[in-house]
Amino acid sequence: MNSPVSADMQAAFNREREDARSRKVADAPAARMQTMRMYGRLAALQSEVIANNAVKVACARGCSYCCHLRVEIRPHEAFVLAQHIQSKFTSAQQVPAIARIEENLKRIAPLTADQHIRAGIACALLVDG
Repeated sequence: MNSPVSADMQAAFNREREDARSRKVADAPAARMQTMRMYGRLAALQSEVIANNAVKVACARGCSYCCHLRVEIRPHEAFVLAQHIQSKFTSAQQVPAIARIEENLKRIAPLTADQHIRAGIACALLVDG
């Protein structure tokens, strides 16, 4: 099976994964910073793969297809997301976002992974689309 990602790029992703697993962090702020740096490096790698392989990204303004896919996050990612909502959202934005997160939790909790995949539940942070 041919991978759309080159061996070099896959190796870079694998190094990021291993680095994240092997690092010990002292506290929550250090974990948050490590997570944010890792995602910055992964975003740069993704951009490189897209540019070097002439990948056509089908995203268009108003499209929300991927915002309805099942996504899993780890606790350290959830803490980064919570800190982002707390620091970047206004109070008027936080209240409905948190309500949507709680509503999604209620909808998802009784579902199996397969049911969740088929449910097409919108991301709680998707607004107007």
